[in-house]
Amino acid sequence: MKKLLIISLLLFAHPSFSKEGQMMEACKSDVEKHCSGVEPGEGRIIKCLMGHKEHVSETCKNQIKETKEDRKEKRAEFKEACAQDVKTHCGDVSMGKGAIMECLHGKKESLSAGCRETMGNKKFKGSK
Repeated sequence: MKKLLIISLLLFAHPSFSKEGQMMEACKSDVEKHCSGVEPGEGRIIKCLMGHKEHVSETCKNQIKETKEDRKEKRAEFKEACAQDVKTHCGDVSMGKGAIMECLHGKKESLSAGCRETMGNKKFKGSK
């Protein structure tokens, strides 16, 4: 419970996590009831909630849908801005666990202006 409260406060405090923060607020009681033992990150909370979707409130379901749509838009934006940079600078890096983002951050000075701008955007802060 205390861990959930701290995480929720951190999410609300950081503007780059506004959708996630809204989701945590909308789903707070559902998370406490069904997913209290789940470690946040990498979509685990959403996955847990969807595993209990027949018991999750409509407000929470709607916010999960919005959060997923927001994440999808951010990924599309990133792919459009950084596709060539990924190919050029990180083509040999295996996908998963933030490896591509870590690679790009390590080569930030060599990236295209559009990719650097997208990565510098608050939406992508917090990635390695």
